[in-house]
Amino acid sequence: MPIQNQGHRRDLNLSDSPNKRDALDNLGGIGISDDLFTFRNNLRNTSTIPFSKLNSSDNEFTFNEIKEISITQISSSENATSPGNFTVNVTVSVPYDIPTGNRVSIEGVTPSDGSSPDSAFNKMFNSNFIISSVGSGGTSFSYNVDFTNSGLTGPEESLSSGTVKYNPIVDFIYTNDDVVSVSETVNLGSVSLNPNTDYYVCNSDTLTKFKLSYFPSDVGISTIPITISNSASEALSFKFVRKEPVTKQSLINFIRPEIQDTELFRFFSRPAAGTETDEGGARRDNVVAAFEECDQNTQLSQLLLQDKFRGDQDTTVIDELFIEGFLKLNDPAGENTNATTVLTNSDSPGIYIGGTRAFSSDNNPWTESVSTGTNGELITQSDEVTINTLIFDDKIEINGLAADDLNNISPAESLEFDSTIPIVIDGETFALLLKTKS
Repeated sequence: MPIQNQGHRRDLNLSDSPNKRDALDNLGGIGISDDLFTFRNNLRNTSTIPFSKLNSSDNEFTFNEIKEISITQISSSENATSPGNFTVNVTVSVPYDIPTGNRVSIEGVTPSDGSSPDSAFNKMFNSNFIISSVGSGGTSFSYNVDFTNSGLTGPEESLSSGTVKYNPIVDFIYTNDDVVSVSETVNLGSVSLNPNTDYYVCNSDTLTKFKLSYFPSDVGISTIPITISNSASEALSFKFVRKEPVTKQSLINFIRPEIQDTELFRFFSRPAAGTETDEGGARRDNVVAAFEECDQNTQLSQLLLQDKFRGDQDTTVIDELFIEGFLKLNDPAGENTNATTVLTNSDSPGIYIGGTRAFSSDNNPWTESVSTGTNGELITQSDEVTINTLIFDDKIEINGLAADDLNNISPAESLEFDSTIPIVIDGETFALLLKTKS
């Protein structure tokens, strides 16, 4: 047993003390061993999320869609110590690690004798249930059904058929540049994901979906393609494994930030109603309420982002758009350089007037009017065109005006005009009087 202030030989690496915790406490002070053991094996920390579905058209893995798994065997047994309470065991065709406490829907289970299911049978099998336990590897799970005081006697066995539908409860998913691997080899068609191989999350919305890259963003995103069909992916069953080591930077990020607004800022609370001006006097005086508010704000922002213009993804709206000022079209990828092969691409930018892509072909949306009394006027299929500022890049000519017309206009005559155009002639500004053509 080491004694207080006992010395140690450096070359023995504390092997001269049988109790390493006592040795650390002697060297660093009482309690230092508990602090160090908090971070024991912290570089090996991981978390997992089960795969739900994939979207081969966008190379995306999604986690908020219903997972359907065929049932290979299902049976029930009454608890000996609790009459009327049955445990139902379900074996599935594809292993899937459904977390306990989650709800599943079971459909299509029929009696083993081929008879029509009665109410007791349906209550036992064909309904919604909460998972109570999960078998090793997710090959099976169990749930409980209580027939106590119901007057029903539950069946003990059923046919090996039916479908499990699991609607995952997703609070968050992995984010960009998170390092992940897979629990087993996964065939994606042209490529495969292998266990113990690092991949990098990219294009994550942090809630429902992400893509995978061979490299992190600071090296250059290389999206892993998915060529397997969405229907074939139903047979896939694996888990994403994220590395979650605790590093020095993790501890630095954990430090509580400096409070600059000491009057109104609260970590998990707001002032009580009537004491200070806050959003309607609403009170957030506990952690749960603060998280609820954060969740509401997140859901609201996701809803609003559907119609907001973003620089990192496409925006599709059916609302009428009103544009004030200039509309500038950029084509940094050069999609409009080849009219025969590129313009049909959905990624090709363009401004459309009356269904015609502006400046992309010889289909001029502006035509000269040939109606009686309007010869020489330009018309377009656009609902409305407004010119905010008209700039003449070259000289203009105004004919048909006598010299005295510019100087001898009476006040009464000036009332006939409703607009003016400032004109600079030889450095001096004049007003050109205009009126709407009748």
